[in-house]
Amino acid sequence: MRIQPTTGSLDPSPSRWRLPGALWLCATLAGTFYYLLHIQPQLANDFFWPHYNSSGYQTFLIDALNQLLETSDDEATVDLGSVMLDARYDGLLTTAIAHPTYAMALLTTKLPSLDFAITSLRNTSIDMVLWLPTPYCWVDFNKSFELAHTEARQDRCRHQYGTNGAVYLEAVARNIDWTAFLVGYGGPETLFWSAILSGLEASTRGVHWLDTVAATTTSVPDEVAFWQRHGIQRFCYQWQNLRLPGLVETATLVNALGPGSSSHFYEPLAMDLYPTTMCNLSLIRDTPNYILNTTCFGMPPQSFDDYSCL
Repeated sequence: MRIQPTTGSLDPSPSRWRLPGALWLCATLAGTFYYLLHIQPQLANDFFWPHYNSSGYQTFLIDALNQLLETSDDEATVDLGSVMLDARYDGLLTTAIAHPTYAMALLTTKLPSLDFAITSLRNTSIDMVLWLPTPYCWVDFNKSFELAHTEARQDRCRHQYGTNGAVYLEAVARNIDWTAFLVGYGGPETLFWSAILSGLEASTRGVHWLDTVAATTTSVPDEVAFWQRHGIQRFCYQWQNLRLPGLVETATLVNALGPGSSSHFYEPLAMDLYPTTMCNLSLIRDTPNYILNTTCFGMPPQSFDDYSCL
């Protein structure tokens, strides 16, 4: 038995689909080119910021932030394109504009809060304690031991400076390692012993104050409450130019897509250690200074997402 082969009448390329296919291809290419032209301003730099020249951008941002920090409110939203700076940023080497008075102005006007002051004192080097820019009025918060150089100055202390924690030696003594300080600067015949300690040790009240200061172990909120119970409302240093304060500020840049980086989903222990060094924090959850429960430089506790830009 033989089967006669048959051949179908299939047309491999019907002409009726050629024109729609060509139109679809042209429309796709046109849409692609239009999209690329539309997002070209955003793709001009790594931040996806439109119309932003990234040459010398780090120096420009430092200058812009320095200007905005001095002239804008802390919670202000500012259009970066509206910042006017008289400088060039297209060279191979660019230098940021220094603002020498900014750190002192910040310290004396914008950061007088008690929690910030207490945290800063607890992170002050023992070697700098005697160099803090403040003329003391009293040793203790109870105003039992006066320190003003003249009677007129002491009278001004009573009427003008009583609410300023910076004029009390106790404010500093309670928030440093007092024992370590005495080892370095409070031994017999030292300047601090002759000028301060010997007078305190001569009275029962003075000895009691020294013992109390040495035993102080309070949290920042408890210390703030203790200061407030003694009528202290602020902590302001005196303006001076003998020793200028240091200042370290950081800026977090976030591109238009949101996250600072998407290259990691978890960071190694070494990266976890960096945030803890700022305010002597701990990674151990049950410790009093656990990083996620402790105020640092006056800022409320943050999540690890904030610390690591995740």
